[in-house]
Amino acid sequence: MIQKKSFVQSVEKTWKQLEGLLQSKGFKTRILDSERALRKFIYETIPDNCVVGLGHSLSTSAMEIRDILLEKGNKVYYNWNGTGHNRSLDTFEEQPRPDYFLTTADTITEEGKLVNNEYSRAAAKKYNFPKNIIAFSLPSNLAKRISHKNISGEYTVFEKNPAESEITVALLPYANVS
Repeated sequence: MIQKKSFVQSVEKTWKQLEGLLQSKGFKTRILDSERALRKFIYETIPDNCVVGLGHSLSTSAMEIRDILLEKGNKVYYNWNGTGHNRSLDTFEEQPRPDYFLTTADTITEEGKLVNNEYSRAAAKKYNFPKNIIAFSLPSNLAKRISHKNISGEYTVFEKNPAESEITVALLPYANVS
């Protein structure tokens, strides 16, 4: 029992340190303890009747995030990457700039950099950011550091929160989201 408590305290300390580091770079952060807490956070954070882009994350699909958003009257674009979108089951007259974009943080480094492949580097170079980005991350997404030589041209690296957008990182140290 003492070992489990020590492990939990160690995990909490690591994630609290990461939270502080991300905040120092201008990112908003939330530590959430479950998939259910993430779903509730999304429901409470994203207003009704706005435009939302979803990355192609299997996690957002598995958690049925699209259903939550549509229930609130939101227009949902799939795989919106700043330059294109897939209309999927919803219909739209024009290319949107989403009010919110939901994605996974593919990697978070211990230096506080976010790496994402669902938001295109080309769009980032044009500063074509959604107004708000919610990126969620699991323990498996943490890394010591990244080598920019190994990152494909489609990956975007956020070293700090861009002035054109507000990025919230939802940290899920205990969640079982696939």
